[in-house]
Amino acid sequence: MTHRIAVDADSVAGPLPWPESGAVTVWRFAIDVLSPQAQRCLHWLSEAETDRLLGYIKSGARTTFLVSRCALRWTLSRYLQVSPDKIALTEGAHGKPKCACNHLRFNLSHSGTCLLIAVSGGEVGVDVEMRRTHLNTEALCGYLAPEEAEVILATPAGERRDVLLRRCWSRKEALAKAIGLGLSLPLSRYSVPLDSLRDAAIVNVTGHGRWWLHALPVQDGGEAALASDNPLTDIRLIAGHFAAPGMGRDSSTPIRAQGSSDSA
Repeated sequence: MTHRIAVDADSVAGPLPWPESGAVTVWRFAIDVLSPQAQRCLHWLSEAETDRLLGYIKSGARTTFLVSRCALRWTLSRYLQVSPDKIALTEGAHGKPKCACNHLRFNLSHSGTCLLIAVSGGEVGVDVEMRRTHLNTEALCGYLAPEEAEVILATPAGERRDVLLRRCWSRKEALAKAIGLGLSLPLSRYSVPLDSLRDAAIVNVTGHGRWWLHALPVQDGGEAALASDNPLTDIRLIAGHFAAPGMGRDSSTPIRAQGSSDSA
């Protein structure tokens, strides 16, 4: 059974210990809140990241990319104990970000103003899907496994159907990202449970082995999921805040999740 625990603020101040086996820390950042700080952290980005940032036409996409990269660099710096601008980030063949330290695994996802970054000692994938309007449910179900599409489309149109679609999509993407293939792995090739997942679900993906799937709590009607290559005993949920040098607040606070210890 996986325990979701609340973290004392003192335990996440300063450098962080290396992730223990069977544990994942999920950092949550508010993109809209951190946009002003990120503007002052442009020097953290690599030349390639800066070029990519400038390539976005829409300001919202630029802001999301900038905050995401600054938050990622800040988070990894806590574990690697180097400044955010000194971290060498690369991408795998299918776009999964990696750093030069091969023993630290991480993954990130954003939707709306919510950014999640999962850090682990093993392979991990995370995905969040916030509430959206005008979802083309029928078209999106065409990408899912037939049994998943059948359940979703049999649900009357409305919020419940939208929840099931977001839940299904977040869980499938988390698995695909943990495997390292992203959406190059056809979503119809494997299925995920659509219940609330009080405990971890084991999902077998043909050709890619067995994976553990967990639901994550998200505010404002969102759905989020975490996938790992090994059983997890602890998932820590932390609200992260970063700031440019001299700006002050550069800390973390715990996210309280249904008490101090709950089943995931």
